[in-house]
Amino acid sequence: TIFTARDISQNLPFSIFQTDIIAPYTGRENKSLVTFPLEHTPLYTGTAPGYSGSSAAPYHGVGDVLVSSFAWPSVPLESIASDSGWSNLRLQPDLLNYGSLTKVASLATSFMSDWQSLPVSANYSTCHIAGMEKLLPDATLWSPLHTDENGVPVASRVPVGDPGLSDDLGHIPLLRRGVRKMLVYDSAAIHDNVTGHEAVNLCEMTYMMAAFGVAGCLSPPNKPGASDWNMKENYMRVFDPADFGPFWDTIKAHLELGEPAVYKGKLTVVDNPYLGIKGGWEVEVVWVTLLPSQSWRSALPGTVAPFVSDFFPNVKVTDFQSRMMMAVMSQFASWFTTSKVAEAVQALLGRGHNDLSTASQISTVDV
Repeated sequence: TIFTARDISQNLPFSIFQTDIIAPYTGRENKSLVTFPLEHTPLYTGTAPGYSGSSAAPYHGVGDVLVSSFAWPSVPLESIASDSGWSNLRLQPDLLNYGSLTKVASLATSFMSDWQSLPVSANYSTCHIAGMEKLLPDATLWSPLHTDENGVPVASRVPVGDPGLSDDLGHIPLLRRGVRKMLVYDSAAIHDNVTGHEAVNLCEMTYMMAAFGVAGCLSPPNKPGASDWNMKENYMRVFDPADFGPFWDTIKAHLELGEPAVYKGKLTVVDNPYLGIKGGWEVEVVWVTLLPSQSWRSALPGTVAPFVSDFFPNVKVTDFQSRMMMAVMSQFASWFTTSKVAEAVQALLGRGHNDLSTASQISTVDV
């Protein structure tokens, strides 16, 4: 999953790849699911929050360090200063993938790494999990919160992967940075057949519900503020639950109308120490929830319409089985952005609708 933010100093956008450090044996046998955020940018790689003691379990220490992108992955050769500065590291580069750009991209899209979100995973044996862990991507990580007897951080290989176990929206890295204006695209209301036929299911928007600290409505239901059924309560809550009602009503009303929803408003950010987010402030959002559009469908050519499902664009990864489907999805997103979203973004920025130069002034996240 790729998220975009803004590099103010260089007046240029840059990518933030959000991934998860995975704890494969959590989320079962009455143990809550545990993940740790791992960010990759052209400037650095690492985990900004620091986790030690019980908060780092099952590891000894996680995070509290960001290193130069070209110093990742690496092994420390000396103790790490408490503030920013130079440290001696031994690089572990891949000569076929120098800079690890391909590896970073593959980590951020490793969908199979989300297997712990499946309720059936509670029945997996420890041997089964050990075997699956061998198939997951891994990375050499270290933290100044886990050192040897000489105070040198201990490097170890740990499983990492797609952030779908915790957050697939991308708002977390931006809230951690105090970004005050955000554009969010959310197409997570994927189709299922819980009603007896394939249709859009708003209950599938588990990441959004978790962000507002409300309980899920799938089976089994997620706890309030949890994006997975086996995650502890309020693990992912970052917005005041009081703001959820108007937001949710907007989405439901547009689903009934047969059109995607664009919500414009302010959301109150609340503390989430685990994610490194300080609350007590408001973020202005344009939150786009992609849903089936009757007006778009009615304009499709007769040769295309029969191949587009009634629940489009709320499709699963496995539904993309042709280049035409990819092209149709791209066209749909472009059409809706141009016709409905652009004006809302310009209003958010306080600029005129025809001022195209403001497009880079806002941080964007995308599912």
